[in-house]
Amino acid sequence: MNDPDVLGIRIPSILIPEEFNYLINPNSIHIFKVNILEAKDFVFDVRVKCLLNRLDKVKNQCESEWIEMV
Repeated sequence: MNDPDVLGIRIPSILIPEEFNYLINPNSIHIFKVNILEAKDFVFDVRVKCLLNRLDKVKNQCESEWIEMV
């Protein structure tokens, strides 16, 4: 996304397989082509947040154990 000629990229959604997320490059020379038609509230699934928190705790625990071994 460092290329000023690139307006953005489309990435498949992990949460909703049928949908996509768009990352827009604000430094693109084509930014004037972006037109927001509608904005919707998004309710983040708390189950995903809980899973991410658990993964972060496991990662931190593994890092601590590795440091102790060294």
